[in-house]
Amino acid sequence: MRVWAVEIEVRCLRRPVHSGRGGGVLPDPIQLLCRLLARLPRGELRVARLDAPRLLGSINQITDAARARVRLGAGGREAARRLARRLRARPPQGASVRVRVSTAGKSP
Repeated sequence: MRVWAVEIEVRCLRRPVHSGRGGGVLPDPIQLLCRLLARLPRGELRVARLDAPRLLGSINQITDAARARVRLGAGGREAARRLARRLRARPPQGASVRVRVSTAGKSP
């Protein structure tokens, strides 16, 4: 049985911005990505990867994008496509949400 993955990117800015030069309130793509992930149904989903800047050694910078990879244990390609549509349906705070469905190999 194939395991399917959904790769998610939430983008709020064209490039990272220093926190003192943002010119007002800016959405945080990491926080928005976490909100999207929290909306996902429990069960066969597993967050396999979350790409975000490291905390240790970080600077006062608002990142432009955050990414995650979610694996689906069951349901196949169609379940992955339904999940992708759900993630794209209502992007939070005007963020750009890109979603890509791919195979993640075979289950043991």
